[in-house]
Amino acid sequence: MQLRPYQTKAILEARQSLAKGNKNICICLSVGAGKSLICKEIIQSAINKNSKVGFFSFRTVLVEQIKNYFPNTNNIDIGTLQKFGKTETELYDLVIVDEKDFHQTKLKNNIKAKYMITLSGTPVDANGNVLEFDDIIEGVQLPDLIELGFAKQIKVMSISHVDTSGLKKQGSDFHKGQAFELMDKATVKKDIVNTYNKYCIGRRTLLFAIDTKHAESLKEEFLSNGIKCETIHSKKNNDNTLKNFEDGKFNLLINVAMISVGVDIPSINTIIFARPMCSIPLFIQCVGRATRKNGNDYALILDCAEVLKRTNHHPLQKLDFTKKKTQQKSDLCHCGGTLTTIEKEIIPIDSLSYTLRTIKQCNTCKNVIEDEQIKVINILQCKNCLQPIDRNISMQIKDKKIEFTYECGNCGELETVREVILTENELKEIEYTERMQRGDWVTVREMLKDSCRRCQYNWKYAERLLEYLQKSNKTIEESIEAIKDIDSKGHKISRLLYGYFD
Repeated sequence: MQLRPYQTKAILEARQSLAKGNKNICICLSVGAGKSLICKEIIQSAINKNSKVGFFSFRTVLVEQIKNYFPNTNNIDIGTLQKFGKTETELYDLVIVDEKDFHQTKLKNNIKAKYMITLSGTPVDANGNVLEFDDIIEGVQLPDLIELGFAKQIKVMSISHVDTSGLKKQGSDFHKGQAFELMDKATVKKDIVNTYNKYCIGRRTLLFAIDTKHAESLKEEFLSNGIKCETIHSKKNNDNTLKNFEDGKFNLLINVAMISVGVDIPSINTIIFARPMCSIPLFIQCVGRATRKNGNDYALILDCAEVLKRTNHHPLQKLDFTKKKTQQKSDLCHCGGTLTTIEKEIIPIDSLSYTLRTIKQCNTCKNVIEDEQIKVINILQCKNCLQPIDRNISMQIKDKKIEFTYECGNCGELETVREVILTENELKEIEYTERMQRGDWVTVREMLKDSCRRCQYNWKYAERLLEYLQKSNKTIEESIEAIKDIDSKGHKISRLLYGYFD
């Protein structure tokens, strides 16, 4: 097969990087970018120079593909990283490692090489901070692949069923036990089934569940509603599951972790997230299961677990390889000066999403920084007929405030469902209008939770602040104004306890 232009360019830039003296580099290649062809070209070039080469992956599928390219050579080792990385290897001239999952682990560090190339679509940590390589070659990211016509177009919907703000982290993701308690509620499962019925009938759908217990629980819910489905996870015999799914014997496959990376089924065109997650790389990999080109189809991404909100990442948003874990606060320039917002622009994309463009300038060195983030409007239920609202949403910008108003396609109800206020620091999402109109302490509690997240306090701290406000005989209106004032000035919300009302 002939190399695509971006593949040729990535190989050339990798060679140039190694020639400059970089020993450990990464080529960023999205799902569906054709890693195996790039591997073949680089490996063949090295073998032609009598170099000793190693290719290692944790995915046996890719290992077998590379073995098919090089069946009769003695100058290359091909296998799993788990096998070859158990002990220190001989010194290779060149090693290619698929994916960065074992980055800076003993398995990878045991592989000794003069030069090492890692292939990954997501060379970042869970928070989007770039991993430590001598150089990162930006081969092609998913938005590029879509624009070039080598991946499906994407439609993303965020459906508001749950509140994940109380979930604690465990490692790089959420605590599975807490996530299960939240997502296994009868009402949540019913909402997920309703979402499937509304958007996914006739579509090849992959649903991501939290664990095996959650997967089987969802399977029972779908089956009881007459929807044919099957689960795939490590605690059952999966011999025929994938084949039956590919053959169209059922259209819904409930997956735990076995099809997050490495299994490519181009007929998949819909992803349902019934699993909360905060890891950006995992989110991107999961989305990638539905983006492989397959005719004129498009990929539909349904977020039922606030994944977009908690990762703060949209599939059409490119990874920023300048973002480092040690970077300074967002309101500080690299020179140490203060960044001031000089322009904010809201750019509508469609009825469900918009781009926030922010331009800041350093007061010291006058450096200008531009940032763009894609935001998705959560889908709500019409209060009048209780049907999901996914269309006829209009957006108006007035007096530094964006209003999202829907007209229910079922009953014609008109209502403003969300307000977003432009402040000097950032867009601050205000809770849904109906909550604000209730005029009770629930509003204050939710605002305090948001402020605690902003200040990186434990969310339970909000309860202490709420108790203080109530015991101090502060009115709801006074409390709300105080929280807004503290947030707008960027102060810690703990100021409520220490002299704010004095």
